[in-house]
Amino acid sequence: MSNYLVGPDKKNLFGRRSTWDFDQAIEASSDGDVIEIEAGFDPFNGQNNQSIVITKSITIQGHVENRENEHIYTNTIDGIVVKDGATVTLQNICIQKNTDKSNAITVRMGSTVIAEDVYLINKSTTGTNYPIVYISGNSHVQLKNVTVGASKISDGKHRIYVENSELTIRNSWICAKVYLKHAQFLCHKSQLEYTDGCVLNGNEQSTIQLISSTLTGGKILSKEVYPCVHICDSKLTCQDCSINQPKFDMALLVLNSQMTLKGGQVDSVSLDHTTANINETLIRESFAIENGTQVTGNRFFILGRDNGKVNLYIAGRSNIQVCHIIFGQISNPNLKLWA
Repeated sequence: MSNYLVGPDKKNLFGRRSTWDFDQAIEASSDGDVIEIEAGFDPFNGQNNQSIVITKSITIQGHVENRENEHIYTNTIDGIVVKDGATVTLQNICIQKNTDKSNAITVRMGSTVIAEDVYLINKSTTGTNYPIVYISGNSHVQLKNVTVGASKISDGKHRIYVENSELTIRNSWICAKVYLKHAQFLCHKSQLEYTDGCVLNGNEQSTIQLISSTLTGGKILSKEVYPCVHICDSKLTCQDCSINQPKFDMALLVLNSQMTLKGGQVDSVSLDHTTANINETLIRESFAIENGTQVTGNRFFILGRDNGKVNLYIAGRSNIQVCHIIFGQISNPNLKLWA
């Protein structure tokens, strides 16, 4: 295993350079090698804006400093494309894009990226967002202590895109949509926020597990609505989470899926042709089940608000079998059953 130090062009007494250019270090490295960037050094100086392709299993390591409770990344690189089954570990580094229609991280062809203490950002202010992270082709990405910065382009397309692959997020703060297509997703002790569309959108037989996390956002327009969490033809397990989209009746919208809610709080729930098990969950606003939905559970709570909306709505030959439903606000009607 070799270690390549990337830094400014410094010469020793014999006129030899003691550091590497970043792209030359990538080219010279082999599986298992570590590429370390000197603290405070910017390999591209903000001018390259060209993602580098990596086909080797290597580690790219930067440095961070903590000053007056501020976490500062001293090294910034451009985007990376990982392919051909490579495994790349990123540590203590910022990946920054400066133009639209560009990915900070692309992972495909059965490859893996493990990011620890990494900051991802696209600073473009005009144009069209491409996914900040794009994952496809039976690939795997693990994000731990990662921050995805918000986009200044409000087009609803700032997202982590996962297709036929697996994504794990732990102890992170993600200011972007997570879009899943036939994917596996685990989110643990993290915050997901997005106000230009759905925060989490799971489709096409995706498997989603949310644990002790907070999801906030969604968007309501005159002609279109974007729930905070929108699950379709998939399986959702949600434990001790908070799903936040107030003054709305479908913060959690689940269609033709399987769902388990245990603990936590949700502003509102709407289920359509879904099988659900709910226990010890607080629904702050309203709960609607329609079109043959089957709900079981021991106990859950519907707080309700004095706004004229029905707290519990059941329609379309749906069925609910729960030992205890505890209502926190009297409304008229409190319960509505519709054949």
